[in-house]
Amino acid sequence: MVASCAGGGTEDVTSDSAGLTSPWTPGRRQILARYVIAGVLGLWGVVTTALVFGARGPHGAPATAVSIAAALCCLLLGALWAARSQSEVVGILGAVAVAAASLSQSHAWIGLAGCFIIAVLNSFGAFLHPLRSVVAVMVIATGTAVVLGVELAQRTGDPALAIGAVAVVCALNIGLPLAVTAIASSVRMDLREVDHDGLTGLLNRRAFLREVAEITHSQTDPDAHLVLIMIDIDDFKKINDTAGHAAGDRALIDIAKTLRDEAASSAVIGRYGGEEFAIADVLIDSEAGEFAGQLCRRLAAVASPVPFTASLGWSSMGLRTIALGAEAQAINALLVCADSAMYAAKRNGGNGVRHRPAPPLGAADDFSFDVWLQRSAQLVGGAAAPDTSGAETSGAEKLLDAAVDGVGLTSVFQPIVLLADESVVGFEVLTRWPQLDDPFPPDVFARAESTGRTEELEDRCIASAFRSAVAATMSPQCWLFVNLESTVSTASAISGRDNDRLVLELTERRLLGHPGVLLNKVDTLRAQGFAIALDDVGAEPDSLALLDIIGPDIIKLEPALIGHGASNDHVRTLAAVLAHRRRTGATILVEGIETTAQLDRARALGATLGQGYRFGRPTPTPHWSENTVPWSPERVDHPPPVGSNTPFDIVVAHADVRTERKDTLVALSRYIESQAVAAANPPIVLATLQRVEHFTEATRARYRRIGAASPLVALFGERLPADLGPNLRSVALDPHDPLTAEWIVLVLGPDTSTALIAREEHGGPRADGDRYFAAALTNDRLLVTLAARSLLSRVR
Repeated sequence: MVASCAGGGTEDVTSDSAGLTSPWTPGRRQILARYVIAGVLGLWGVVTTALVFGARGPHGAPATAVSIAAALCCLLLGALWAARSQSEVVGILGAVAVAAASLSQSHAWIGLAGCFIIAVLNSFGAFLHPLRSVVAVMVIATGTAVVLGVELAQRTGDPALAIGAVAVVCALNIGLPLAVTAIASSVRMDLREVDHDGLTGLLNRRAFLREVAEITHSQTDPDAHLVLIMIDIDDFKKINDTAGHAAGDRALIDIAKTLRDEAASSAVIGRYGGEEFAIADVLIDSEAGEFAGQLCRRLAAVASPVPFTASLGWSSMGLRTIALGAEAQAINALLVCADSAMYAAKRNGGNGVRHRPAPPLGAADDFSFDVWLQRSAQLVGGAAAPDTSGAETSGAEKLLDAAVDGVGLTSVFQPIVLLADESVVGFEVLTRWPQLDDPFPPDVFARAESTGRTEELEDRCIASAFRSAVAATMSPQCWLFVNLESTVSTASAISGRDNDRLVLELTERRLLGHPGVLLNKVDTLRAQGFAIALDDVGAEPDSLALLDIIGPDIIKLEPALIGHGASNDHVRTLAAVLAHRRRTGATILVEGIETTAQLDRARALGATLGQGYRFGRPTPTPHWSENTVPWSPERVDHPPPVGSNTPFDIVVAHADVRTERKDTLVALSRYIESQAVAAANPPIVLATLQRVEHFTEATRARYRRIGAASPLVALFGERLPADLGPNLRSVALDPHDPLTAEWIVLVLGPDTSTALIAREEHGGPRADGDRYFAAALTNDRLLVTLAARSLLSRVR
């Protein structure tokens, strides 16, 4: 169900589907006009050819040659009109060919009849072409008629007859095309008013659905998907209630402009009703989530007297799965899924993006889905299909459950190259489910997490990766990049593997979901000698904020960072990554390279490795494995593993420690907190409060403001409640934990590293304002990182 803001209720999305299958879409009307013009040109070509052999046809070799040439031109141009999109040049050349055939005739009356053909051609051309082309053909027809009129007057000796004939022909060739032009212009204006929203200028719902149906077969890329995004502005009513309806209208206009600016020229954009919008485009599926996230951020930045955010939901379907005539069914399925995802984003607090995969066409019915699922299980070697008999499980959830259980799980390999000469050094192993119509991998892992099966799914993916790599008999010098989930505490499928030429890649999914688990996993794998890569750095603030904490050997940059016309956010991200590379020696790998321009930009960044369709698409068999060249990552200075020391124990031997009163620490804490708020790239913020009574309402308000922008804000304290409010993580400390004696405010990000670390001095009972602390204030990035790792290891 899709909300209809205009009506205040809901209606079935299929209510507009009838318009999707109308035979008289604008594209089909233009095709009809082209075929009519092609037929008229072909008819005149046939008539002219027949006249060559008649008694009243052209006389003399020159006239006959011109007539035959003109007839052939008419036939050729008619074929061009039938086979290609309309062209002004073809239209004018057609008129010239008809005029030449007319002038070559021995009788002026036959030639004047040809001018009627030009009038018909130009009338249909007026429907398709601009006024300049129509006028050009008018001039050709009028000139031809005048020449033939002079000839008619000479032959008949009756100038009045000739003038009358020429006047009729000219009136027809001028009046009819101009009338059609005026009518077409009026119709276009009326159609625009009918098809477009009067306030924003975007397509209305019915026109949007019709245009989406038009683009479903516009691409031939087998990997392309029809992507549909539903957008709803959060709490839009507040703008009208607070600033007035004029401000609300202005906001809708600005939202429409933002959608036009952010979407590609090929996208179809519509106002679906009220404050609800929709975008459809043909994209590679991996681009869709990135675009939706970027759109969400841009909408939140739209200037308004009452700030607002947006909830976005998207879904996609492979174009190869949409049969001719099934457009309405496919679009309806995408609308339902995208709308459901959008409302999931709203229920999650808004200002976010959710994705829901569309089930295969025909799989919405439980019975047909189960039959299809059983067939898929048989196709992948007799794997048992999961139990999908639960009445509460939707078709889309059944598909995801099947993927989690390994039905159709396949490993594919995408080459990783040296950017200097594009030679292959290794492969990333990606997981796909082709038998299940390739559900979006993040959705599969989200389903696994929600059902407690993430570790099980990760083990399946890794085991498949190694089996496929062994079967491919790769070169001994070939590197293998294997994905790991950051929320899984162990990597049992990796245990016992040879660490030589194996890179374990931490995916971007919920990097800060369980920081303690992540740190333990990284330290354990690094102790075993494995290289660590951090995926999609820059896509979300989490990965950028964790660069120092993880200390990756390889930093994989998201594709948008090398896109044309990088934004300020992208520039800040690149500056932070390059600064980290200078400090640590980490290798930079740029993903999503498809063009020479992107390759040049990646090289200009100083990146060493690259990955993308330019070098090869993911394939089950790595055809380039025998041609790999030797390569090794640069040595990286990794942070040491987390030990049992508290942050004060870590810094006391390396920083200037002084005795300070509580009021001094309060002032220093406020200063460090202000750094977190002002940072260009949001940092992580960690603070110890000692005891729960120090968590006042003022403290809550300060840290909630910080948490609105920071990827992680964690507070530690004795008897601290589990729920501190939105954007705040709570870590309750045991009364005997030595951390309860420490006062810490720590900020660590790409361009910020500051920590106040103090331990209370116990010299007998004192008033709260007379408490003294041994305190160190440091900007040493290594010390701040070690202290942050010590604290994060406690965040589970």
